[in-house]
Amino acid sequence: MIYDELGEWSDAMIAYRKAYEAYKKNRAHFSIDVPTMLQFDLLRLARQQGLADELARYQQEFSVASTKETTASSEAEGELVFILNNGLAPIKREKVIGMWTPPPAVAVDASKRAKNTDTTPTTPPVLINLALPYYESRPSRVACARISVSGKQADTQIMEDIDTIARASLAARMPAITARAVARAIAKGVMQESVDKSAQRRDDAATKMIGSLLVRVATIATERADTRSWLTLPANVQLARLSLPPGSYDVTVELLGKDQNLIATRVYPQVTIRQARKTYLSQHSMPY
Repeated sequence: MIYDELGEWSDAMIAYRKAYEAYKKNRAHFSIDVPTMLQFDLLRLARQQGLADELARYQQEFSVASTKETTASSEAEGELVFILNNGLAPIKREKVIGMWTPPPAVAVDASKRAKNTDTTPTTPPVLINLALPYYESRPSRVACARISVSGKQADTQIMEDIDTIARASLAARMPAITARAVARAIAKGVMQESVDKSAQRRDDAATKMIGSLLVRVATIATERADTRSWLTLPANVQLARLSLPPGSYDVTVELLGKDQNLIATRVYPQVTIRQARKTYLSQHSMPY
C-alpha cells in the first residue's frame, strides 16, 4: 500500500503479487484465503497498467466480471486504513516428561542381563528428563472490528494469523527439537551411570549417595526447553479500508465477538482524510 500511495505502480504491483502468492502458498497451512481487498488491488492495478492477460486471470479466479467496482479509491477521494492488532500471541511453555530408566549400558546389553552373566554390582536406574516446548493461546473475545464513518461501514479481515503461524512453525520443528532432547537425555544418562559406577568403588556410603544425588539434581536443573517468544505480538492482524471524500470525520470502531455481539466501542474524533492519500489508524485490542 505504501508503494501504491507513492504512485510507484510497478513496485506496488510486484508487492501485491508477492502477497498474493504467499497467501496461496500458505492457504492450506494457515486457512487464510486471499483477502478481498488484495483481490481488488490486483484487479485495479492490472487494469491500470494494461495487463490484460493478468487482469483476465484474476477476474476468473476471483469471480469478478467487471473491475469498475474494484477501485479502492478514486482520484477525488482519500482512503481510511484501519489496522486492528487483535489479542496477544501465544505464550511458549515447557512440558517436562520425567522417567526412571535402566542405565544406558544395561539397556543396550539386554542379552547379558537376561542371562544374568554380569557379576558387576547393579547400578541404580538413571533419571531421564525431556523438556519440550508448546504454545498456550491467550483467547480473546474479539473476533473482528467494524469501522463506521458517515454512514459507511467496513469490517476487518484477518491479514496475518500469528497464533496459527506460531503453532504451525513449532509443529514443523518438533521432530528436530525432540531428537535433540533425546540425545541430551542419553548423554546425561551415561553421565549418571558413570558417576554411579565410580561411587560403587568407594566404601563410604554417604559419598555414594551424595554423588548420585548431585548428578541427578544437575540433570533436572539443566534440562530446559527453549521458551523464548515475542509476548507482545498480537494473536492476529486485521485490516479494514474505506474510501471517503476529503474532510474530517469521527471514526467509530466497534469490537465484535464471534456472534457479532458488541464488546466495546471507541470513537476517534476529527480524523482527516486527504485527497488521493491514505490515512492510517491502528488499535490494539487486548484479551478481554
